[in-house]
Formats: sequence, structure tokens, C-alpha cells
Amino acid sequence: MTALYIFFCVVLNSFAQILLKLGSTVKPSQTVSNLLHSDLSVFLNLYSFAGVLLYGSSIVIWMKVLSLIPLSAAVSFTGLNIIGGMFLSYLLLHESIPPARIIGGAIIVMGVFWVARSY
Repeated sequence: MTALYIFFCVVLNSFAQILLKLGSTVKPSQTVSNLLHSDLSVFLNLYSFAGVLLYGSSIVIWMKVLSLIPLSAAVSFTGLNIIGGMFLSYLLLHESIPPARIIGGAIIVMGVFWVARSY
């Protein structure tokens, strides 16, 4: 069951990153209030708001994870957020992933599995 909680945290965090990226690139005319300076307006759009809500939801689940396993093991699983973010940025934002990031991601996955076996 802990693995399922961790999986949901990674998914929520990865989608939150995508939404925050989209929110940070919204033109000021697309925001809730055009009266604010464009630097502040990135916080007042639906993408940013949804991204923050997903992060909040993931915190609730993460608290459950922390109640089930040692912090030293739980923290290592946050590395999977990098993999989820790379995958979703490629899939949804059509960003390229250079070979160095793929290799780095593979090393992260190996490290997470190594730690997962130890607890």
C-alpha cells in the first residue's frame, strides 16, 4: 500500500509541475486580473491555481507515506518526481530530453530501487 501512496505522490507532483509551467507562461490577458503587473499575474491563473492544489493534495498523501516508512527511505522516493517531470514534459509539452538527462534519470531510478530494497 505504501508503494501506491508513493506512486500517487509522484503523479500529483509531476502534474503539478506541468500545470505550474503552463501557468508561468500564460499571457497577462489570460489571467484573472489584468490590473496586476505581469510578474504577479502568473500566480492568478487557472493553471497555477490547479498546480498549487495538486501540490497540496500530494502533501496530504505524503504525510501518510511518512507515517508508514522511515524518513531516510521516504526522501529517496522524491527522486522519482524528476523522472515523472521529464516524462510528462516530453509527452505533454513536447520538450526534448537530451541523452545526458536520460542517463541521469536511469541512475536516479536505480538509486531509488536500491534504497527501496533496503527498507
